[in-house]
Amino acid sequence: MAQPVTYSNSTTIAVLSDCPFGTTGFGTVAHSFSEELAKMSYVVYCFALNCSGSLPSKALGYKVFLCSYPVESPPARQLFKQFLNNVQPKAVILFISSSWIHQYVPLIKLSVELGVSVLLHVVLEGDPISREAITILSALPVTLLAATKHTTEYLRSKCNREVHLISQAVDKDRFKQLIDEERQEVRRALNFDDKFIIGVFGRNIRRKQIPRVLEGCQILIYQGMVDLFAYLHCQHERRLGGWPLDEIIERLGISAFVGFPNNHVEEAGIINSEQTKYDEYAARVSACDLILNCSSGGGFELGILEAQACGVPLLCTDDKGNMAEVAGDGAILLPADRAFSIEGAFEYYVQPFTIADSIRKLRQDASLRESLVSLGLQNVSLYSWTNAAQQLVQIINSVTLVHRSSEQCNFSS
Repeated sequence: MAQPVTYSNSTTIAVLSDCPFGTTGFGTVAHSFSEELAKMSYVVYCFALNCSGSLPSKALGYKVFLCSYPVESPPARQLFKQFLNNVQPKAVILFISSSWIHQYVPLIKLSVELGVSVLLHVVLEGDPISREAITILSALPVTLLAATKHTTEYLRSKCNREVHLISQAVDKDRFKQLIDEERQEVRRALNFDDKFIIGVFGRNIRRKQIPRVLEGCQILIYQGMVDLFAYLHCQHERRLGGWPLDEIIERLGISAFVGFPNNHVEEAGIINSEQTKYDEYAARVSACDLILNCSSGGGFELGILEAQACGVPLLCTDDKGNMAEVAGDGAILLPADRAFSIEGAFEYYVQPFTIADSIRKLRQDASLRESLVSLGLQNVSLYSWTNAAQQLVQIINSVTLVHRSSEQCNFSS
């Protein structure tokens, strides 16, 4: 059920996104920007789509309007109109993928009709994007923002309009290196003691290509690396077009070498984050010996920066674009085969033997692991939610100033 909202003043900013206290990348980005804007004395309201249930017990710096309806539904449009009329924001910011843009057009047009400036922060899960998306992005009366230089340059060239670079980041108070004693405590709680842990963090969706990681692990296990253990921080059952991981693991014959959260990995119990001084999810990242990100494509991939911030060596798909840019020098970029997706964008697939060879190389070379940790920490220091929010505010102020000047000219005429 939607939460009631109250009227606010001219410093109000509205955010339209996935649930900001959920687990999606868009939700994390919406939450992080909302918190930073709130720290800068903006009143922030988030219109959270596909979000039902109750608000988290942890206090938020912004207010949330829960909408359980999908973005393209008439009830969502009606509630969003009510939301804008009640909140009367200075601007509304959308965090979305280019592949969803057509679904959001009615809400964008509604915002413009109500006199609200719209900023559209777009990520590309692959490029080239469809002609339809390019046509829409070229014509929409919005300010376009992008999370990477690659996406910024691509959209500028294809849409023939200005695109502002507003990067994403990672919460460095949450994702950080644990001291050795804390890390060993987490590993004991997860039964990781004597194992070489390969961590894969992210949703079980097709793009993440988790079966290729499992095949790479199978190669190493059959070659004698019997202390290897793949920790898949995702759902093991098939949902929303994901992989039937339980079945795949069984067919590969590696069930004893793979574990999931809330499964047999945690027979000894997991540390409760409410009783410790470090975050549970981030601690699990830190507990791994390396992190593998073998996505076939990605708009930013927050998991790259999360691994680097936790001081864990990183292997990442070399997509010659967004992921490679975000990883910087702080990762081993895995050579990948390029192919077209069903949507017509390029996808990048890392072969299992490449994954196995890279894991073996990293396992055998302590100096390489140390170098990757150091370079990763240097890279992640370049990304800051505070700096990104300050850049965003500058754009909001310039956009709304132009918008107000235009209104005054129209009124005078």
